[in-house]
Amino acid sequence: MTSTVPNLRDVGGIPVAGGGRTHSGVLLRSALPHGDDRAPDGVVWPPERVVDLRSAPEIGAGHPLADSGLDLHHVPLLEALRPDGVQSGDPETVRRMREGGLAELYLGMLELAGPEVVRALALVADADGAVLVHCAAGKDRTGVLVALALRCVGVSREDVVADYLRTGDAMAAVLARLQHSPRIDPSRPASSVHLAVPTDAIEAALDVWDAWPGGVTAWVADVGGDAGLVDRLRARLVG
Repeated sequence: MTSTVPNLRDVGGIPVAGGGRTHSGVLLRSALPHGDDRAPDGVVWPPERVVDLRSAPEIGAGHPLADSGLDLHHVPLLEALRPDGVQSGDPETVRRMREGGLAELYLGMLELAGPEVVRALALVADADGAVLVHCAAGKDRTGVLVALALRCVGVSREDVVADYLRTGDAMAAVLARLQHSPRIDPSRPASSVHLAVPTDAIEAALDVWDAWPGGVTAWVADVGGDAGLVDRLRARLVG
């Protein structure tokens, strides 16, 4: 049966510093889409490019949209939570990511997967058409990446948090889809704390970027972004 993509929304129309708003039809965010899903009215579908932030065990045999002829990219952001994941770092950081709240998860993601976060950001900046960024729920990995993109183009903290919190309205549909989705680490039970949409979690990520010497643009450069990445992203999202 055809259903609507859970937690799908266009991040266009958000005010940016200096005037103007983010363009619609450029950056979409969602939970895991299925091949027969439809989009809400007014949302570009299908996108031209898909950036999947899930880990390999979650993907399994392949992406649900793989047969649609889309430009599909896989950029996992939470490999540190897998016993054989490619991202590594301070074991204490990994422990806090596993056992702490979402703020610890997001901070660990920025510390251990910063280059992958920036690579996903570049895939948004360098696309020609609409780009869908998704993970499993479209809340945590997707939320951090979209928050970064919005801060890079001059969206206020308050509006970034407001966009993040909109996922709370979609959680019933998200949970229904997650019931049938593999986990990052199948050997560990899912944690109920990861079902929340807390303001303090996304604010922890925002604090990292805002406190970084030189701000969010410098953070992107320092973890591997090329010199023109933020400018290209601004050209795409704001013009």
